[in-house]
Amino acid sequence: FDEWKNMKINQFKKKKYKMILPLNIDEKNEYLMSCIRQNKVKYVGLKRKLKGDRWTYYACVTASGTSPQAKMKKNIFRPLLENLSEIKTAGLDLGPSTAVLTSADNDGANVQTDFFKLGYKSLDERMKRIKDLDTFLENSRIISNPDCFQEDGQHIKGKKLKNFSKKYNKIKMKRKYEYECLTETKKNKYNYLAKEIVSTHGPNIKIENNQIHQWAQKKKKTEYKNVEMTVTNKKGETKTLHKVQKSKKQHGKSILKYSPKTFVNSIDNLLNEIGVGSLTEIDAYKTKASQYDHIKDEYIKVGLGVRAKEIDGYYVPRDAYSSFIILNANEHGEV
Repeated sequence: FDEWKNMKINQFKKKKYKMILPLNIDEKNEYLMSCIRQNKVKYVGLKRKLKGDRWTYYACVTASGTSPQAKMKKNIFRPLLENLSEIKTAGLDLGPSTAVLTSADNDGANVQTDFFKLGYKSLDERMKRIKDLDTFLENSRIISNPDCFQEDGQHIKGKKLKNFSKKYNKIKMKRKYEYECLTETKKNKYNYLAKEIVSTHGPNIKIENNQIHQWAQKKKKTEYKNVEMTVTNKKGETKTLHKVQKSKKQHGKSILKYSPKTFVNSIDNLLNEIGVGSLTEIDAYKTKASQYDHIKDEYIKVGLGVRAKEIDGYYVPRDAYSSFIILNANEHGEV
């Protein structure tokens, strides 16, 4: 395909060219064969996916009529609906890498709290491979374009990178494939986790309407901390600093690694498919679940480093207590 695309003969012609690719159909796939035989094919699209360092092309067939999967939907979700516990209401406190659910009956009895760790077992190994690939790509860019970088490896502003090696392009494709595998594995894991949550804690789930993409952004406000530090400049002069600027970074790496928004979407899609319950968003600004104390009926701001709160003389995990507050809040954030 690349050779045909780059041919100089076809680049300057205004005609439309057709390309014939062999299509391998799995005749043992009952779902695919039933779609082709029972329904009329409207059009066929082309989709490509990475496999290793090469592109693999797939034919996306669009047919008229009803999908066989839609007819079998009741049979697919029947085990889930049978195992579905009594209609409960649950509060979900979502973090960058964790999720805590607290559920109870309509009478407020049978309170149950569960802690879930997002991600999967081999996630750390995959992220380490991606980090090693990024390191290789950075070193390759510096070697191939020595005029665009300083001696310490910093990029010179205004200089464009033009030279890339063949191995650089292969590793870049491999890095893209690793990210695609990361996305698909997380989706499969969260779909399984969503079924477990709905069958255990019920289909009515409340969650704060937090803007998760803002967790990955840097803070706008500049803060300082009182620390004595000795700094030496290029001339060899030493200075003692009494205030140091705090880092503005938040949870960018954790959002990339665990994708909490994908987890929320998996629960929402599952509830829409089974047609029972809903995912209700409450006003996070009015609720302030991490600050509210229902015994004193006041808001007490606590730092992110404090993972337990003292409520009526008892120390309670902060995330579990926040999910309990979300459970007892209405849509307008009133507890």
